[in-house]
Amino acid sequence: DVVTVGAANTLTLGAGSNTLTVTFDTSTAADNAIDFKIDAANAGDTITLAVTDTHGGGNTVTFADEIGGSADGDKIDAITLAATTVTVFTGTVNAGTITNAATATTTFNGNVTANLNFTADGTVSVGAAVTAFAGNIDNTTGTDGAGTVNFDAAADINITGNLGATNSLKAITTDITGNGAGANDFTGTVAATTITITGTDDTDEVTFMGDVTGNVVIVDGALITVEADKKIVGNVTADDTDGILTFETQTADTTIVSGNIGVAGSGDLAAVNLATGAGVTTTFGGSVNAALINVTANGTVVFTDDVTSAEL
Repeated sequence: DVVTVGAANTLTLGAGSNTLTVTFDTSTAADNAIDFKIDAANAGDTITLAVTDTHGGGNTVTFADEIGGSADGDKIDAITLAATTVTVFTGTVNAGTITNAATATTTFNGNVTANLNFTADGTVSVGAAVTAFAGNIDNTTGTDGAGTVNFDAAADINITGNLGATNSLKAITTDITGNGAGANDFTGTVAATTITITGTDDTDEVTFMGDVTGNVVIVDGALITVEADKKIVGNVTADDTDGILTFETQTADTTIVSGNIGVAGSGDLAAVNLATGAGVTTTFGGSVNAALINVTANGTVVFTDDVTSAEL
């Protein structure tokens, strides 16, 4: 096995066909800072980067530069984070799979290209500078409701994978305050016990391009856009008269929300917008409570429970 620290301050692992694990361990009561890039030498290498904490004190390991470069040949195959570790990735991360057994917070402050699996009920914090998380984020503990992901979306961010596909996550939070249209795009399915969206007003937008399973909570106003023929399996709640929920034009029969939208008199949404195509039946599975309900219907809209609105 070959490990090379080059002149460009890069730790290069492997030599083209090696299987190699490099371990960074907080074996004493001190934080560690790793101030160099870490890359694989070649796509033919099988490289694992492991973070451990044999001291058990929860000290922090900070990787100050990029992990896995930007090309396939640079990619780290696996990153493993042990139970009591606290890890901060300052630069970009390009890896096959990140296995997170940490119960504390793991922080990503650069763009991530990797699948991440929670094997314990830990927390992942995605920092304000991150604009892309390209990969699935999953709970593989065997039980629903483990793993929290916090997106501090100071910049617009795309999450291009499925979240909570095997078992649901515990919580997803995203802060899109002041970001406006296109602030946060989830391109895959999303499953979590609670999904909390915090904005400044009803122009800060989160778009769901796949089905959502979980209760959606809007804090201080946000625009939630659900793409055509996708649905929310759960409730949608908001601060009173905050939050707009918009469904793009339906082309297939769909129960677009299985639970309740808003709370009559104390937690009405500002607006619910729906368009449905010819010959299509769109169903609300619970009560609908909003100051304004806009329906553009060439098909059929079914309300199965009470509707409370100042204007329909």
